[in-house]
Amino acid sequence: MRSVISASSEIPLFAVVAGIYFTTGSLMISDIMQYQAIHGPLLFSLFPAAIAMYMVILSKMHYGPFSIVEAKEIVSGYKTEHFGAWRAGLEISDAIRTVVLLMTFVAIFWGALSPVLLVVAMLIILISLSFVCAVTPMLSPYDCVTVQLVTIVILVAWMAILGGLIA
Repeated sequence: MRSVISASSEIPLFAVVAGIYFTTGSLMISDIMQYQAIHGPLLFSLFPAAIAMYMVILSKMHYGPFSIVEAKEIVSGYKTEHFGAWRAGLEISDAIRTVVLLMTFVAIFWGALSPVLLVVAMLIILISLSFVCAVTPMLSPYDCVTVQLVTIVILVAWMAILGGLIA
């Protein structure tokens, strides 16, 4: 079940990437920034994709609703064999992953911001993610996959409707 959860958390990311590509015509950050300079932030034009990306980041949070339950009874996994400095390195890498995901979210959906505004936006998103993690119970593996697949269906339907309106 753990591998299913890990794999399903990446599915919304594919839909987000597709939505960004079909909207901007590129996946290069510089091209996306140029597109946003002309057309405004993607947050407004790709709001469902932003929600899906938010869910991807939420699924990567350490103790979120999509997290894999960790307990003393579980004696497998890469973290059980590492302790001390090695375990600290693993935890630091998790923190770096979170910072990179937050920075990517802000850059892709808000555009170019000053360093101060970038940090403020990242903190606001991190606080909202922390609040969601604090008030939402962990979902069962079946529910995790279901929620993420429903998100994909909504995003694909929205892109199809938008594509039909544009054409």
